[in-house]
Amino acid sequence: MSTAGTVHGLEVCIFRTPPVQRVTILITCLIGATLGEFPAGTAIGAIAWGSDPQLRVYLEKLGGGHIVEMAYSGGWSGPKDLVGSIADTTLSVCCWGNIQIRFYFQRVVNQIQEFCWNGGWVNGATIPTS
Repeated sequence: MSTAGTVHGLEVCIFRTPPVQRVTILITCLIGATLGEFPAGTAIGAIAWGSDPQLRVYLEKLGGGHIVEMAYSGGWSGPKDLVGSIADTTLSVCCWGNIQIRFYFQRVVNQIQEFCWNGGWVNGATIPTS
């Protein structure tokens, strides 16, 4: 089984390989790459900007409980641990300008957390879920 989506020409395909409960995430643009195996149901968010292109993929680390970043700037780097989350969190990401990145995920304390890049990563707003 596979799913796919496109963000600014960045195609993200997720392939599920039964009976192993893992997924392989394939990122294609002008370049192609396989980022490896991650837990089944892995939350994933991807953004792209610039003509070079610059790509960032955010997903749940193998074993759960952490969000990691994979970066493409002429070559892939990562995964880089960014922040703790609940296992099996959902993830949403957006970017704008010169470059502002925001992603949102569920924290262990049952809140939605904004995580922000403005030249460095910082916690943003905390949104209660009740």
